[in-house]
Amino acid sequence: MSSLDSIPNELLERVFLPLNKATLLALCTTNHPIGAVATRLLYQKVTLSDAEQAAAFVNAVKPRPDLQAFVQELEMGEMGDLSPWMVQQLTAAVWTLVRLQVLEPRSCRFWVEPGDRLSGATFPSLRKLSCVETAGTSTRVAPFLERHPGITHLSVFAYDAGPTGVRAIRLPRLREYTGTSSFLLRCDRAALGSVESLEVRSDDGADLAEALGRLGRLRALRRLTFEQSSSDLVRALEQVAEHVPWVRELSLSVRVVARDAPSPPPAAGAWRSQIAATLCRLPCLRLLAFDGHTYGGAHDRDNVAGWLGACSGLEEIWLGTSVRGPTHDPALTSPG
Repeated sequence: MSSLDSIPNELLERVFLPLNKATLLALCTTNHPIGAVATRLLYQKVTLSDAEQAAAFVNAVKPRPDLQAFVQELEMGEMGDLSPWMVQQLTAAVWTLVRLQVLEPRSCRFWVEPGDRLSGATFPSLRKLSCVETAGTSTRVAPFLERHPGITHLSVFAYDAGPTGVRAIRLPRLREYTGTSSFLLRCDRAALGSVESLEVRSDDGADLAEALGRLGRLRALRRLTFEQSSSDLVRALEQVAEHVPWVRELSLSVRVVARDAPSPPPAAGAWRSQIAATLCRLPCLRLLAFDGHTYGGAHDRDNVAGWLGACSGLEEIWLGTSVRGPTHDPALTSPG
């Protein structure tokens, strides 16, 4: 018996955990105790990037219920080279992953291809889902979400609102959401009361102000990140102050489009004052990250001074790559 055979499995897992996939694969061929631990770690988190990896995964887990039980996290890339047959085989294999906790299918094909679609699967332990929605998938993704009320982290990279009149999606345990504001408009407002973090992308026709106005007061929300056109920024911030005045971290990415190009620096004072007037309604705010619609030099120094004065609890302001706050040097260079 080698000295490694006497080491408890829990300790072996801690030793093997930082190892890369190639090293774990080599350890799988060693004696039974070490190989068993390495195999469990190898299949615990699986990332599939191309057709060859997908085929190898299907061939490995399909006849092995023990391997199926090891998989807790599965990321499936776009894999445009997958044949329809392999999409079906891979989806069927995913159905067998009874202990899956994290599922990230990056292609809508897994929802719409004929055969064993993901939309019909159930994973009792699922806590995190990242998905892509395009035309025709919303009617399949929504029922999937309804069957998984334990989801706490959700990412929706694109969203097709689908037919009108569809019932609201309920996610009672959701804590973090990243994705489009259109999807938020489909969520049951009462079921989002536990959300602590929202990262909203407004590239789909809807905007943050509309979403917050529909959802009402999200009392658990502490971190909010959103993208907004500069012409609608003040309106969006007013909605933030009205519906989530207790937010602690606020990150803004400002899109400047041709119709609302930045005002010349002499007009920046009015815009600065409008932002400050809204920030004074956020007494819990500690961090403000602001990317876009900045001018550099004295104008940014004036922005920082005005916003810090408006929000007494504010500790840090980020302008691009620059960080300023009450404890920092007041000299501010142009944002990176």
